[in-house]
Amino acid sequence: MGNKLLEFSNCKISIIIPIYKVEQFLRKCIDSVIKQTYSNLEIILVDDGSPDNCPSICDEYACSDNRIRVIHKKNGGLSEARNCGLDIATGDYIGFVDSDDWVESDMFEVLHRNAIMLKADITICGYYIVKENKIKIPYVLQTDMVYSQEEALKELIHDTKVKNYTWNKLYRKELFAQIRYPVGAKFEDMATTYKLFAKSEKIVLINEYKYYYLFRKEGISNQKTLDNSYDLFKAYQNRYNDLKEVIPQYKNQMYKQLISSALAFYNKCLIVKISGEDEPRIEEIVTFINEHSMNKAVNILGNFERFSLKLIGQQRKIYNSMYLVYVILRNILLRSTSISRREQARRISGI
Repeated sequence: MGNKLLEFSNCKISIIIPIYKVEQFLRKCIDSVIKQTYSNLEIILVDDGSPDNCPSICDEYACSDNRIRVIHKKNGGLSEARNCGLDIATGDYIGFVDSDDWVESDMFEVLHRNAIMLKADITICGYYIVKENKIKIPYVLQTDMVYSQEEALKELIHDTKVKNYTWNKLYRKELFAQIRYPVGAKFEDMATTYKLFAKSEKIVLINEYKYYYLFRKEGISNQKTLDNSYDLFKAYQNRYNDLKEVIPQYKNQMYKQLISSALAFYNKCLIVKISGEDEPRIEEIVTFINEHSMNKAVNILGNFERFSLKLIGQQRKIYNSMYLVYVILRNILLRSTSISRREQARRISGI
């Protein structure tokens, strides 16, 4: 026990905080990290070319706490900012906090203690979702769980208790030796977390909620929606290709997710305005669907997915027309339901 306690106190944790246009949230975030009960920290603030006062706030904190290191760089996105932090991190463990979120004061102590005591490569805590000043628990943890690599990957694919999120976890630094976040793509967590799990022998889920995720609703353009849908398809495709031989018993579930993401992108292309730049991606998806429409593996899919794949593969124009009619009817039904609810609310309020 004495050796474990010594190991616990000697380990340094590098906490990487990517920062961009979060002036109103940044101080709360940094303060929550500075006040951690585990003090052997390296706090890396990555200013990703933020055009507001974030750069000066970072420098201000660096002057008051010698554990803080600041990187100022041109805007390159979340993945590039995280990677810059990883490149200079000197800790034995790595943690991430998004700059509009905050953490409990003992989060990294709890994660690190479990990592040492249980010899875990990754430790995970529960999290809260903060939305419109209300705090919600997305799922209820019943007990601590210790997973093998295979068990953890299964949970990650099921996407219930164990999520792809980067920020509610503590990682042994060696896991990142050959791994970085994909620059220029959304769903960077999904594209990376499974790779870290695949390099781990033991992963621990802790029955304590320590992270506060701030949900901010932002306007999303049609083009951004299409980009996100394509990036999600690529993330599922890469995960399927990388893991189908590693955990063949979950190959079918990963295949279903992959097909669903391809159909989702194709359907979005039918209802949003597309540009010439989108054509290569559309052709890629159509080719993918055509190839899989004749694959015997589609028998594991649901009736809707099987029907959609085969119809797109054989009669694209018919499918396109049917889907557009479906969207129109669905929107009419949604508007009708919304009007009915408002009428009901008015009648109730008038009673």
